[in-house]
Amino acid sequence: MDISPIIETLKARATTIRDTINLRQTTEPDESSWKYSTTEELYGRLLEIQNTLAMLEKLS
Repeated sequence: MDISPIIETLKARATTIRDTINLRQTTEPDESSWKYSTTEELYGRLLEIQNTLAMLEKLS
């Protein structure tokens, strides 16, 4: 089973979360798809994605 599309999707999701966190640290308004999530939730989701990626990369 090819899991590379899953890995790429998770990497893209992690990138959007990181971008949103960085955006919130500026004075720009957050108009991203993550605007209803708290920053703490975003850090938690990012950690979950990083852990999942680490496991998947060991399998590939």
